[in-house]
Amino acid sequence: FYKSFGFPVIKVFLGALFTYQLIYWSWLKLESLEVKEENDGGYAAYSSRRSDTDWLTTSKGR
Repeated sequence: FYKSFGFPVIKVFLGALFTYQLIYWSWLKLESLEVKEENDGGYAAYSSRRSDTDWLTTSKGR
């Protein structure tokens, strides 16, 4: 079996491995971009909320 089909089996296996890795790294990149976008949006929302409550932390007499 391996004498006749060894090279094609290895070729298909390496092709599948390459395809899996390509999809995995693409998914990882998209996931990291999504997390980065969520974190940036979260900070913007926090800073706008913070500016609404700045009057609580500033002292009027000083």
